[in-house]
Parts: sequence; C-alpha cells; structure tokens
Amino acid sequence: MHRESYNAVTEFKNIYIGKHETGYKILDVGGKETPSGTVPGIGGNYENIFPGCTFHVLDFKTEEEGSRDSVPDIIVNGYDWPIDDETYDVVLCGQVFEHDKFFWLTLNNIKRVLKKDGLACIVAPSTGGVHRHPIDCYRFFEDSMTAFAEYMNMELLDVKTYESYFNDVRGVFKKSKG
Repeated sequence: MHRESYNAVTEFKNIYIGKHETGYKILDVGGKETPSGTVPGIGGNYENIFPGCTFHVLDFKTEEEGSRDSVPDIIVNGYDWPIDDETYDVVLCGQVFEHDKFFWLTLNNIKRVLKKDGLACIVAPSTGGVHRHPIDCYRFFEDSMTAFAEYMNMELLDVKTYESYFNDVRGVFKKSKG
C-alpha cells in the first residue's frame, strides 16, 4: 500500500463512517502485502484506521506466501470466498484490482458479503508504472467507478482522484439495492 491509498481510505472513514465510530465489521480485500508494499509506520493494511472495529483481511493465494509481512485471516484460491452473504458492514479494497485478472468476480463477492446499507470503498490506480504482484493487468479511471456501481447495482456515493504517481481513484458504494 502507498500513502495516497491510506489517505483515501482514511478520508472515506472520516466522511462516511465518522472519525470516532466503532463496532463495524470490516473486510479488507487484499490487505496483507509484502513488506515492500507497506507504508513506513503504517503497515500493509488499513486496520489502524478503524480502531474498535472487527477487522478481517482476505487475500488471494500467491506464489509469494513466504514474503508476506503477516498472514491474512482468510486466504482464497480464486473467487469462491468462504464467507456468508451479508456478513460485513464495510468492505475495503485498495490496490487490488490492477492485479486481479477477473476483478468483476471480486466485485460480485464484495456486493454479496456486504450487509444491506453496507459500504464499499475501492481504491485503484489510474496511472503509474508496471508493478507485478504477481501480475499487473489494468488501470482505472473515475468512469470505472460509475461502471462498477452499475455492474453491482449499487449506489455510487462518491468518486475522487488523488493526484500522485499512481493517481489513485477512490469509489464509495452503498448496497441499498438487492
């Protein structure tokens, strides 16, 4: 994770959840990265942004398992997530979709595991050099977040681009529809 992504999720939390709110059940998709992907003093996921919340990390099985800075709570090999429907209040997904061959399947899972009125925050780069982990397939723009909302049949609450090397785009989604 890089600092802009961390800042995007911090801003999401402060605006849509509240600076001091606790008790949420949160899933961080792709949250445990290799040490080279962490922000000094922050680490490889967004957990410390959400004190007082139940925080689970899901990551995809890779060939680099031994290089993780810590072990995810849930490791999946593909797109069949062992999580019940409507389990989480919030799903975070930062710096994952560019590495996800079939990101639309991940979108399906995000919607499925969100509770009704749950929130999803997706952060993805729109620029930047190739950074394989283990692959690098895509870049996303603000219109991508509109397409994600339409595909998931969810409300797009906000979309914003953070100027940086990666020009991260953050989309905030609400599951108010079926």
